[in-house]
Amino acid sequence: DIINKNFDYKVILKPHPNENKTLYEDLSNFMGIVEISNLNLEYLFSISSLQISIYSTALVEGLRYKIQGYALDVDICKDYVDTMAKINGITKIDLTENPIDKMNSKNEELNVKEVFDEFDPEILLKNL
Repeated sequence: DIINKNFDYKVILKPHPNENKTLYEDLSNFMGIVEISNLNLEYLFSISSLQISIYSTALVEGLRYKIQGYALDVDICKDYVDTMAKINGITKIDLTENPIDKMNSKNEELNVKEVFDEFDPEILLKNL
């Protein structure tokens, strides 16, 4: 869909560190838009516009970088996806939806304070 709509995007696939990376070899450099990466997650967040995941806390971590997250709605992870989709900045999508279309139509400011707040040392000291 990215190619058909002439979107100027590259897909960077970041496997879980414990995942078998050979599962993704066929996707590597698919049509010049897919790259399999082992780069640091924080670096990838710094260069990303959006992220898609099925089951990962990276969806929440990406909000720190003001990255819109998309949780892929698959039956095996339905409870997790439904929970994540309640967080401002994370949207549930199904396999037929293009997150780039959704991102371009959304244009909402992410409120990361809903998930992350400023560090308050007083709270830590009070609980020691």
